[in-house]
Amino acid sequence: MIHRSTVGLVVLLILSVIPSSAVAYKATTIGKQYSDGLDTRLAADGVSDALRRVGYSSSSYLSGRSARNAVEDGGASHVYGLFGHANAGVFQTDEGPQHHVTARSLVPGACDANTTCSWDDYLLHLETDDLRLAVMAGCYTANGSRDWGSFRAYGRDIGIDSVLGFTGLVFYPARCGTSCNYSGNYFWRRWASYMENGAPARVALSNAKADLVAKEGDDGGWNLWAFGGASGAPAEERVQPAGPGNRDGYGFLQQADTNGVTYRTDEAGNLVNLSAPASTAGERTYTPAEARRAAVNFIEAHVSWFDSEVFSIVEEGSLSHIEGDSLYGFVWRPVTNGVAGPAFVSAEVDLRTGEIVDSTAHKVTPTSIRVTLSEDDAVAAAQRVVGEGSVVSAEPDVWEAPRWTVTIDRGSWGMGPDIVKAIVDDATGEVLSLSGT
Repeated sequence: MIHRSTVGLVVLLILSVIPSSAVAYKATTIGKQYSDGLDTRLAADGVSDALRRVGYSSSSYLSGRSARNAVEDGGASHVYGLFGHANAGVFQTDEGPQHHVTARSLVPGACDANTTCSWDDYLLHLETDDLRLAVMAGCYTANGSRDWGSFRAYGRDIGIDSVLGFTGLVFYPARCGTSCNYSGNYFWRRWASYMENGAPARVALSNAKADLVAKEGDDGGWNLWAFGGASGAPAEERVQPAGPGNRDGYGFLQQADTNGVTYRTDEAGNLVNLSAPASTAGERTYTPAEARRAAVNFIEAHVSWFDSEVFSIVEEGSLSHIEGDSLYGFVWRPVTNGVAGPAFVSAEVDLRTGEIVDSTAHKVTPTSIRVTLSEDDAVAAAQRVVGEGSVVSAEPDVWEAPRWTVTIDRGSWGMGPDIVKAIVDDATGEVLSLSGT
């Protein structure tokens, strides 16, 4: 049994999905390969396939959709997902400046096949009252915009039970070539699998994040989920009835307790990931420093290979997944001579209770731990593939092998940031993969 009395991490996801017996209910997902290389088709198709298998009449549009059609799809659906380029209050559903769905329009009702269309074109509580879950899988979609409004807030106002967005940059494959099943596409396909097999929404997100970390040594920004909507407790909804103690296909054992805590352990009994409800009211009683001590105590108690003298904090900061929560998160990696090693541990602490509401722990055995490629050579390799843009950072680390992550800012895709990450093989200097926003 995992005890989290010394820490707590958040993942209050607001999902409400129709039971598998409801074969008449409709689901719609929209993805696309954009002209800049961003490719979200596997994400949209994977979620659609999972919903179809549990009884939805599910359609996936993989060549984009006009703004008008995309808005009409939402009004006709019970589960709805957009996967692609986005920013606060706006989502690009097809190429060109006119194919955008927004939360709020500057000119309500001005929607046709060639203009931006918005959620305020819905009749309040009529067209969207049966929409249980809207997944807005793009950058900053949980945030509000002065011009375009907020999907989370407006979704609540028009009666959508649950609206899932993200508070920061999130990454999908970019110019992926023979295989696009990595980065955001991999995350959403894993999420769909856990949903299909009975996990509550917040648990499916936590598990999918842990699986992405295990595969790539990075969460790609997909830990920054946040929910809104009209439902009272949508984070605990599930597609299928779930049974505790089921092996999940990775050899991990999934367990749940009566307090809403769900966790997975490996064969040695080490924690793989944990998801638990967070508090949403009351005064904070923990400082970030106290939260760090609570998190370290928790990780040391449940991950035998974690050593706080060896691992260093590489990321930390405030987080929020649902209105009213107050969280502080940490990521640790073993760092030697400035190079992060082949292990990843994260924890999110509830600053009211000191308990862990989300945690991930994974390590791999690399082929080598020695970085030999210079930063200049890594940057040059990335720029040859990515093209023009300013280099934001170039960082070496070791996961399954030594590598460099070169981040390049290409400006804007029109209404949001165009950031690309190139993974460069340290041994060969070749670009292994590209992911973008």
